[in-house]
Amino acid sequence: MIRIKNISKSYDGVAALREVSFDVGKGEILGLVGPNGSGKTTLLKSLVGVVRPDSGQAWIAGVDSTEDALEARKHVGYSPGDPALYDSLSVLEILEFAIGFHPEADLSLGMKLLDLFGVSLEKRAGKLSHGMKRKLLLAQALASQAPVLILDEPMEGLDPEVRKTAEKILVELAGRGRAILMSSHDLAGLERTCHRVAFLREGRLLDVGELEDFLEQASRVLRIRF
Repeated sequence: MIRIKNISKSYDGVAALREVSFDVGKGEILGLVGPNGSGKTTLLKSLVGVVRPDSGQAWIAGVDSTEDALEARKHVGYSPGDPALYDSLSVLEILEFAIGFHPEADLSLGMKLLDLFGVSLEKRAGKLSHGMKRKLLLAQALASQAPVLILDEPMEGLDPEVRKTAEKILVELAGRGRAILMSSHDLAGLERTCHRVAFLREGRLLDVGELEDFLEQASRVLRIRF
C-alpha cells in the first residue's frame, strides 16, 4: 500500500533524507522512529506531496505520489505534526473541510470520534489547546476512511485514556486492511500497536524490522527514552 524507493531531500545543501526505501503492506502498522532532525517529518511530508523530494519515488495505493500528489492524497488520511489550523473556524467546520476531498469519508464517524476524544464541535480552533488540536487532526484522518493512514506524532499531547483509545482504534483499522505509517518518540506506544518499525538517523534508514528486535538497540544507539 505504501512503497518508498530511494527518497532523498536536502535543504540548503544539508541532507534531510538520504535514499530512504521501505514498504508498508496492507493491514500493517509501521512505526517511524528517530531523534529530532532525523528526517521523519520530511519523509511523511514527501509522501503526501507537502514536500517534493529531490530524487526517488513513492507510491500510495498504486499512485505515484511524487508525480501526482493530488491523486495520491485521495487515498491517504493524513495527520500532520504541526497542528496549524484556521483559528476562526469551528471544529466541525475544519472536520468537514478536511474530509471533503475523500470519496469514502464519514462525517458521522469524525463527529463520534471527536465526542469520544472530548472535543466540542462548536469550539473555535483558535481556542483549542495543543492536545485538542492533535485530537482533531487524528479524528479527521480516521474519518477520511482512506485505505492508507500517514500520521506524524499522532499521540503527542493526548492524555493516557485517549491515547489508549486511539491505539485500540488503529490496531482495529489495521485488522480491517488499512496500511498505517506513523512517527513517534514513544517506543512503548509503538510496541503496543506496530508490527514493524523503521529507524531513521541523520536522514538515513538504519534498519527496518520487528520492534522487539530493536528495542534494546534503539535505546542505546538513538538514546530514546521509553
